[in-house]
Amino acid sequence: MTCPQRPAFTPKMIERLRVDGLPCLIYDGATPGLAIRCRENSVIYSYYYVYKFHGAKRWLQLGGVSDINLEDARKAAIVARGRVLDGEDPAGERKTAKAEKKVAVAAVKVAMTKTLNAMLDDFELKGFPHLKPRSRTEYKRLFDKRIRDALGSKLAAEITRGDVADLHRALADKPVEANRTVAVLSSAYTWAEDEEWSDDIANPCRRLKKNKETSKETFLAADQLATAEALLDAEPAVRKYEVACMRFILMTGTRHTEARKLKWSEVDIGRCRAILEEHKTDGTIGRKTVTFPQQIADLLRELEAIRKADSDVVFDPIGTSKCGADKDGYIPERRIARCWERIRTAMGMPHVRIHDLRHSYISLAISEHVDIAVVSKAVGHANINTTMKYVHLLDAQRDDAAVSVHAAIAAKRKPKAEVGT
Repeated sequence: MTCPQRPAFTPKMIERLRVDGLPCLIYDGATPGLAIRCRENSVIYSYYYVYKFHGAKRWLQLGGVSDINLEDARKAAIVARGRVLDGEDPAGERKTAKAEKKVAVAAVKVAMTKTLNAMLDDFELKGFPHLKPRSRTEYKRLFDKRIRDALGSKLAAEITRGDVADLHRALADKPVEANRTVAVLSSAYTWAEDEEWSDDIANPCRRLKKNKETSKETFLAADQLATAEALLDAEPAVRKYEVACMRFILMTGTRHTEARKLKWSEVDIGRCRAILEEHKTDGTIGRKTVTFPQQIADLLRELEAIRKADSDVVFDPIGTSKCGADKDGYIPERRIARCWERIRTAMGMPHVRIHDLRHSYISLAISEHVDIAVVSKAVGHANINTTMKYVHLLDAQRDDAAVSVHAAIAAKRKPKAEVGT
């Protein structure tokens, strides 16, 4: 395409170009370097200032012919020419600025994928499979209820310990919930660090001072456990599976979730033991052996006699209640909870939890002088230090021992008159 003549632009000429709608490249005869250009397959006509910089042709777009008038285009071309004469490259600078803006926009887009919400989403997708079902439920609840709204829109790598401390303080009226919230957030950050989820990711929850928690543990004495067992005997036959599960918990010290999910394939009635493949600390100690007394063995034999051929669940809820089974095929936790609610109410101890039966089992075993290491292994503690917290229950026996030793020594002492004779 050639332009042998360079007449000065006029408004009529420009209007005629727009009407014709043909590709063109026309230079203005009045202003050096000013041109109107319309590329093929386009209907947009634009003003350009055309110049050479270090021998290369440059095109500096000044604006569309429908956006600025001819006089403004000429003024812009004159300004651009002055910059070129001063050694500048206005078209190159504009190109560089556009590239930098593109990089900045891309960086913002990348940053938006690195928010705490994005990190929690990835953790739920990739980290949750390694958690126990109950833990997944609790993590999800705290993420959605406490963390996402408060911190989710911030970049995960820029959240500070102060931000987490503010969240913790905001839950001052719920001290335990506040501690749990920080704990699950810390777990998510630990996962992100291990996975190198983002550059410079660091756990802002470390060394944050937690709220003091008051233990809710209640220890039932042997006579209270006997009362609970008698009340279980009084439960109607239609609740036999709930009663059997509760009795198993009471007599073995297992966690109620482990008892609910007990399978026949794990039980050896003849040897009075069960080998649990799945339990709270299976990732640490592997399989857990639960030993039960003959009374429980007899109970399991009764259940085995009415066991359905296609069921491996010991406390099989199918057909025993309108509630049926939970989504995993086990007796629903709410049915166990209601059973215990009736028992503890009848005992006049409405504050005692099902898990306190486990604490009571451990405390009773220790008070009966069962070795700490044996108790720890029997109840499936991953660390013996967890079991050691029950040692305070021996304080009274320790004091009795001191008195007994003193009495024995005193009984052997001679009266003062006999000393030296």
